[in-house]
Amino acid sequence: MAKYLVILVEDGGGEMRKVKGVLDAALPYDGFNCIVVDNCAEANRTVATYGDQISVIAIRDIDTQRLFESIVKVRKALCSHIFAWGCACSEGDIAKIYFLGADSYFPFDDSAYIMAERIKALYRRRIIYDETASLPGVRVEDVLEIQDLRIDTKGLVVSRRGRRIPLTPKEFDILLFLARNKDTVMSEHAIFTNVWEYHVVFESDLSSRIAKLRRKLGDNPKKPRYIVNSRGKGYMLSSMPCVYVKT
Repeated sequence: MAKYLVILVEDGGGEMRKVKGVLDAALPYDGFNCIVVDNCAEANRTVATYGDQISVIAIRDIDTQRLFESIVKVRKALCSHIFAWGCACSEGDIAKIYFLGADSYFPFDDSAYIMAERIKALYRRRIIYDETASLPGVRVEDVLEIQDLRIDTKGLVVSRRGRRIPLTPKEFDILLFLARNKDTVMSEHAIFTNVWEYHVVFESDLSSRIAKLRRKLGDNPKKPRYIVNSRGKGYMLSSMPCVYVKT
Protein backbone atom coordinates (compact mmCIF):
# COMPACT_ATOMS: atom_id res chain seq x y z
CA MET A 1 0.00 0.00 0.00
CA ALA A 2 1.36 3.43 -0.94
CA LYS A 3 2.00 5.72 2.00
CA TYR A 4 1.81 8.76 -0.29
CA LEU A 5 -0.30 8.30 -3.42
CA VAL A 6 -0.56 11.02 -6.08
CA ILE A 7 -3.19 10.90 -8.85
CA LEU A 8 -2.55 13.08 -11.92
CA VAL A 9 -5.51 13.70 -14.24
CA GLU A 10 -4.34 14.32 -17.81
CA ASP A 11 -6.17 16.43 -20.39
CA GLY A 12 -4.53 14.98 -23.49
CA GLY A 13 -1.60 17.39 -23.63
CA GLY A 14 0.93 15.12 -21.98
CA GLU A 15 1.85 17.62 -19.24
CA MET A 16 0.87 15.32 -16.38
CA ARG A 17 3.18 12.63 -17.69
CA LYS A 18 5.98 15.19 -17.52
CA VAL A 19 4.99 15.87 -13.90
CA LYS A 20 5.11 12.13 -13.17
CA GLY A 21 8.57 11.92 -14.76
CA VAL A 22 9.90 14.67 -12.49
CA LEU A 23 8.30 13.14 -9.39
CA ASP A 24 9.47 9.60 -10.11
CA ALA A 25 13.04 10.83 -10.61
CA ALA A 26 13.05 13.06 -7.53
CA LEU A 27 11.11 10.89 -5.07
CA PRO A 28 12.18 7.27 -5.61
CA TYR A 29 11.22 6.25 -2.08
CA ASP A 30 9.32 3.30 -0.67
CA GLY A 31 5.72 4.29 -0.08
CA PHE A 32 5.57 6.94 -2.82
CA ASN A 33 3.45 6.19 -5.87
CA CYS A 34 2.24 8.36 -8.74
CA ILE A 35 -0.51 7.35 -11.18
CA VAL A 36 -1.56 9.19 -14.35
CA VAL A 37 -5.14 8.80 -15.62
CA ASP A 38 -6.33 10.05 -19.00
CA ASN A 39 -9.62 11.80 -18.13
CA CYS A 40 -11.99 12.66 -15.31
CA ALA A 41 -14.14 9.57 -15.82
CA GLU A 42 -11.09 7.40 -15.24
CA ALA A 43 -10.14 9.62 -12.30
CA ASN A 44 -13.52 8.93 -10.68
CA ARG A 45 -12.95 5.19 -11.00
CA THR A 46 -9.47 5.57 -9.52
CA VAL A 47 -10.83 7.59 -6.61
CA ALA A 48 -13.44 4.89 -5.96
CA THR A 49 -10.68 2.26 -5.96
CA TYR A 50 -8.11 3.97 -3.74
CA GLY A 51 -10.27 6.32 -1.65
CA ASP A 52 -8.52 7.68 1.44
CA GLN A 53 -5.18 6.24 0.33
CA ILE A 54 -4.92 9.20 -2.07
CA SER A 55 -2.83 12.05 -0.63
CA VAL A 56 -2.93 14.43 -3.62
CA ILE A 57 -4.97 14.64 -6.81
CA ALA A 58 -4.04 17.13 -9.53
CA ILE A 59 -6.53 17.93 -12.30
CA ARG A 60 -5.54 19.66 -15.54
CA ASP A 61 -8.25 20.94 -17.90
CA ILE A 62 -8.39 23.93 -20.25
CA ASP A 63 -12.23 23.92 -20.07
CA THR A 64 -13.05 25.94 -16.92
CA GLN A 65 -16.60 24.62 -16.54
CA ARG A 66 -15.40 21.04 -16.86
CA LEU A 67 -12.70 21.78 -14.28
CA PHE A 68 -15.40 23.10 -11.90
CA GLU A 69 -17.38 19.89 -12.31
CA SER A 70 -14.32 17.69 -11.76
CA ILE A 71 -13.40 19.50 -8.54
CA VAL A 72 -16.92 19.05 -7.15
CA LYS A 73 -16.95 15.31 -7.92
CA VAL A 74 -13.53 14.71 -6.39
CA ARG A 75 -14.20 16.82 -3.30
CA LYS A 76 -17.41 14.92 -2.56
CA ALA A 77 -15.40 11.69 -2.50
CA LEU A 78 -12.11 12.80 -0.91
CA CYS A 79 -10.58 15.04 1.73
CA SER A 80 -7.23 14.91 -0.08
CA HIS A 81 -5.31 17.94 -1.36
CA ILE A 82 -6.68 19.02 -4.77
CA PHE A 83 -4.55 20.93 -7.29
CA ALA A 84 -6.53 22.61 -10.06
CA TRP A 85 -4.48 23.38 -13.18
CA GLY A 86 -6.66 25.30 -15.58
CA CYS A 87 -7.51 28.36 -17.61
CA ALA A 88 -9.60 30.54 -15.28
CA CYS A 89 -10.43 33.81 -17.04
CA SER A 90 -11.06 36.02 -14.02
CA GLU A 91 -10.51 36.47 -10.30
CA GLY A 92 -14.10 35.29 -9.87
CA ASP A 93 -13.33 31.99 -11.62
CA ILE A 94 -10.28 31.43 -9.43
CA ALA A 95 -12.29 32.22 -6.29
CA LYS A 96 -14.94 29.73 -7.44
CA ILE A 97 -12.29 27.05 -7.96
CA TYR A 98 -11.31 27.44 -4.31
CA PHE A 99 -14.94 27.70 -3.17
CA LEU A 100 -15.80 24.41 -4.86
CA GLY A 101 -13.07 22.63 -2.92
CA ALA A 102 -9.68 22.96 -4.62
CA ASP A 103 -6.72 23.72 -2.37
CA SER A 104 -4.36 25.19 -4.96
CA TYR A 105 -4.80 26.78 -8.39
CA PHE A 106 -2.22 26.94 -11.19
CA PRO A 107 -2.58 28.97 -14.41
CA PHE A 108 -2.65 26.84 -17.54
CA ASP A 109 0.65 28.23 -18.83
CA ASP A 110 2.58 27.19 -15.69
CA SER A 111 5.11 24.47 -16.41
CA ALA A 112 4.94 20.81 -15.45
CA TYR A 113 8.12 21.41 -13.46
CA ILE A 114 6.39 23.99 -11.21
CA MET A 115 3.48 21.61 -10.58
CA ALA A 116 5.92 18.81 -9.69
CA GLU A 117 7.83 21.07 -7.30
CA ARG A 118 4.62 22.01 -5.48
CA ILE A 119 3.66 18.37 -5.02
CA LYS A 120 7.19 17.61 -3.83
CA ALA A 121 6.88 20.40 -1.25
CA LEU A 122 3.74 18.79 0.19
CA TYR A 123 5.49 15.41 0.26
CA ARG A 124 8.53 16.83 2.05
CA ARG A 125 6.30 18.44 4.68
CA ARG A 126 4.66 15.07 5.42
CA ILE A 127 8.02 13.27 5.58
CA ILE A 128 9.51 15.93 7.88
CA TYR A 129 6.50 15.62 10.18
CA ASP A 130 6.75 11.82 10.30
CA GLU A 131 10.51 11.87 10.92
CA THR A 132 10.28 14.60 13.57
CA ALA A 133 7.52 12.78 15.41
CA SER A 134 9.71 9.66 15.63
CA LEU A 135 12.83 11.39 17.01
CA PRO A 136 13.67 10.54 20.66
CA GLY A 137 12.99 13.44 23.01
CA VAL A 138 10.84 15.31 20.50
CA ARG A 139 7.16 15.56 21.30
CA VAL A 140 4.75 16.48 18.53
CA GLU A 141 1.22 17.09 19.75
CA ASP A 142 -0.95 14.48 18.08
CA VAL A 143 -4.18 15.87 19.54
CA LEU A 144 -5.20 19.45 20.29
CA GLU A 145 -8.34 20.12 22.32
CA ILE A 146 -9.94 23.56 22.07
CA GLN A 147 -13.24 23.95 23.92
CA ASP A 148 -15.21 20.88 22.78
CA LEU A 149 -13.22 20.48 19.55
CA ARG A 150 -10.74 17.63 19.22
CA ILE A 151 -8.11 18.07 16.48
CA ASP A 152 -6.18 14.94 15.57
CA THR A 153 -3.08 16.36 13.86
CA LYS A 154 -1.79 12.99 12.69
CA GLY A 155 -5.07 11.46 11.57
CA LEU A 156 -6.17 14.85 10.14
CA VAL A 157 -9.57 14.52 11.80
CA VAL A 158 -11.64 17.10 13.67
CA SER A 159 -14.45 15.99 15.97
CA ARG A 160 -16.81 17.48 18.53
CA ARG A 161 -18.19 15.38 21.36
CA GLY A 162 -17.27 12.23 19.46
CA ARG A 163 -18.80 13.25 16.12
CA ARG A 164 -16.49 13.80 13.17
CA ILE A 165 -16.66 17.16 11.36
CA PRO A 166 -15.78 16.70 7.66
CA LEU A 167 -13.29 19.37 6.57
CA THR A 168 -11.32 19.87 3.38
CA PRO A 169 -7.51 19.76 3.76
CA LYS A 170 -7.26 23.54 3.54
CA GLU A 171 -10.03 24.07 6.12
CA PHE A 172 -8.21 21.64 8.40
CA ASP A 173 -4.91 23.50 7.90
CA ILE A 174 -6.53 26.85 8.73
CA LEU A 175 -8.16 25.46 11.88
CA LEU A 176 -4.93 23.75 12.95
CA PHE A 177 -2.88 26.92 12.45
CA LEU A 178 -5.37 28.94 14.52
CA ALA A 179 -5.47 26.18 17.17
CA ARG A 180 -1.69 26.17 17.53
CA ASN A 181 -1.91 29.93 18.08
CA LYS A 182 -5.10 29.93 20.16
CA ASP A 183 -6.25 33.17 21.79
CA THR A 184 -3.92 35.13 19.50
CA VAL A 185 -5.18 37.21 16.58
CA MET A 186 -3.41 35.96 13.46
CA SER A 187 -3.20 38.38 10.53
CA GLU A 188 -4.34 37.38 7.06
CA HIS A 189 -0.70 37.61 5.96
CA ALA A 190 0.33 35.14 8.68
CA ILE A 191 -2.40 32.73 7.62
CA PHE A 192 -1.47 33.05 3.93
CA THR A 193 2.22 32.45 4.68
CA ASN A 194 1.72 29.46 6.97
CA VAL A 195 -1.25 27.74 5.34
CA TRP A 196 -0.73 28.53 1.66
CA GLU A 197 3.04 28.95 2.03
CA TYR A 198 4.18 30.98 -1.00
CA HIS A 199 1.25 30.31 -3.30
CA VAL A 200 -0.67 33.42 -4.43
CA VAL A 201 -4.22 33.60 -3.05
CA PHE A 202 -6.89 36.27 -2.77
CA GLU A 203 -8.34 37.75 0.43
CA SER A 204 -11.79 36.72 -0.79
CA ASP A 205 -10.65 33.09 -0.81
CA LEU A 206 -9.59 33.22 2.84
CA SER A 207 -12.88 34.83 3.92
CA SER A 208 -14.78 32.20 1.91
CA ARG A 209 -12.81 29.38 3.57
CA ILE A 210 -13.37 30.85 7.03
CA ALA A 211 -17.12 31.19 6.33
CA LYS A 212 -17.38 27.53 5.26
CA LEU A 213 -15.29 26.42 8.23
CA ARG A 214 -17.55 28.33 10.59
CA ARG A 215 -20.66 26.74 9.09
CA LYS A 216 -19.20 23.26 9.58
CA LEU A 217 -18.31 24.09 13.18
CA GLY A 218 -21.82 25.47 13.75
CA ASP A 219 -20.32 28.87 14.53
CA ASN A 220 -22.38 32.06 14.23
CA PRO A 221 -20.19 34.82 12.69
CA LYS A 222 -22.26 37.49 14.46
CA LYS A 223 -21.79 35.77 17.83
CA PRO A 224 -18.84 33.43 17.27
CA ARG A 225 -18.08 30.68 19.76
CA TYR A 226 -14.84 29.53 18.14
CA ILE A 227 -13.43 31.74 15.38
CA VAL A 228 -13.39 35.45 16.18
CA ASN A 229 -12.79 38.05 13.47
CA SER A 230 -10.87 41.09 14.66
CA ARG A 231 -11.81 43.54 11.91
CA GLY A 232 -8.78 44.78 10.05
CA LYS A 233 -6.42 42.61 12.12
CA GLY A 234 -7.20 38.95 11.43
CA TYR A 235 -8.73 35.84 13.01
CA MET A 236 -8.42 34.12 16.37
CA LEU A 237 -9.50 30.72 17.68
CA SER A 238 -10.77 31.23 21.22
CA SER A 239 -10.03 28.63 23.90
CA MET A 240 -13.11 29.78 25.84
CA PRO A 241 -16.67 30.31 24.55
CA CYS A 242 -17.30 34.00 23.96
CA VAL A 243 -19.96 35.56 26.16
CA TYR A 244 -22.34 38.17 24.76
CA VAL A 245 -24.32 40.51 26.98
CA LYS A 246 -27.45 42.27 25.73
CA THR A 247 -27.33 46.05 26.22
